[in-house]
Amino acid sequence: MKLSKLRLVLFLYGVLNITSCTKKDSASNTPQYNRVPFLTNIGNSIIIPQYLDLKNKIDSLYIYGTAFTANPSTTTLANARASFINAYKSWEGSAHVDFGPALTLNLSTTYVNIFPTDTTVINTNISQGNYSLTSTNAPNFSGFPAIDFLLFDKKMSDQQLINSYMSIPAKGAYLTAVISLLQTQITNTYNQWIPGQGNYIQTFISNSGVDEGSSTSNLLNRMCYDLDVIKNDKLGIPLGLVASVGAVTGAPNPAPQEAEAYFSDSSIALLRQSIISLNNLYIGRTASGKDSTGFDDYLISINQASLNTTILNQFSVILTQLNTIPQPFSASLLNSGNSSIYNTYLDVAHLLAYLKVDMASAINVQIDYPDNDGD
Repeated sequence: MKLSKLRLVLFLYGVLNITSCTKKDSASNTPQYNRVPFLTNIGNSIIIPQYLDLKNKIDSLYIYGTAFTANPSTTTLANARASFINAYKSWEGSAHVDFGPALTLNLSTTYVNIFPTDTTVINTNISQGNYSLTSTNAPNFSGFPAIDFLLFDKKMSDQQLINSYMSIPAKGAYLTAVISLLQTQITNTYNQWIPGQGNYIQTFISNSGVDEGSSTSNLLNRMCYDLDVIKNDKLGIPLGLVASVGAVTGAPNPAPQEAEAYFSDSSIALLRQSIISLNNLYIGRTASGKDSTGFDDYLISINQASLNTTILNQFSVILTQLNTIPQPFSASLLNSGNSSIYNTYLDVAHLLAYLKVDMASAINVQIDYPDNDGD
C-alpha cells in the first residue's frame, strides 16, 4: 500500500455528512446497547492477546533473523523465513487496531506495511550505509515488505542469497535493523495496552460512546479501512483494476509485483489471515477460540439480526472464494486464476459495503476516513 494514495473525494464527504445527519435524527429510534461488555471482551480477550502473539513472533523473528545474519546457511535461512511468515501473519491480526498506541508509536499500517517496498532504495541504503529507518519516507524501505524482499529476493537462488549475506555484512546489518525497529514498535505498543504499564485498555473500555474517536467508532472505521486496503491494495492494484496513483486507463493490466508479500509468494496466506482476523473481531472470537461478545451480538440486540446474518454469510463467501485461487498469487494474476481473484475482489467490496454503509448506519457510527471509489 503506497503512502501517496490519499483518498479524498469531496462528493463522498458531502454524502457522508448528509448520512451523519440522518443517523442523528434516527438515533433515538435505535434500541440502547451496553457497549462496555462488548469493548471489554474485544480489548482483553482479542486485542491484547493478539498483540502478545505478535510480540512473541517478532521476538522469534529477531532470534532467527540474527542467527541467519551471523551464520548464513540453508538451515538458518529457512528458519528466518519461517519465523518471518509467522510474524507477518500475526501482524495481519493486529492491522485493524490502527488507533491509540499504534498511531503514537508508529505501528500503524502506513508505517510498517507499505508495499511494494522500494528495492532500489534498500540496495542503495545497504551499499552506502547512510540511511534512517525513522525518517518520513522510511516506510517505503522498511517494515514487513522490506524483510520480505531481503529474505526472498526473486532475482537470487537461495545459495546466491546466502552468499550475498556472507560477502556483504551491511546487508545483514540492514535486515537486523529493520527487524529490531519492528520489535521495538510492537513491544512498546503491547506495553501501552496492558494494565500495570500504559493501561490503554482502561481508556479503550471507558470510551464507550459511538461518536467520532470512541472505541466503537475506531474499531468499525479501522475494520472498514482494512477491508478497503484488502480490496484496493491487496487485490485491485495487482489485478490492474485500481491505480496506485491516478486512475486506470484502458484494459486492466495485472501487476503481480505490486502485491503484498510478492517476494515470498505468501499473498494468499496473508490475505486469508486478514479476513479470518476481521471475522474473529466481528463475532468476538477470543484468542482461545471462544465465541464471545462481538459486533454480531451488538446487531442482534438492536434488532438487526438479518444484517448480521448477511455479514456472516459474506465472510464465509470470501473465505470459500480464497480457496479457489491457485497459488502462487503472482502467477494466478497472469493466467486463468485471475477470475477467482476478481471474484474475491467483488466479494470483499460487498462485505465492505455491508459494514461501511449498513452496519455503520445501524449503530450510528460515522465513517470518518476518506476513500476514492465510493465502494
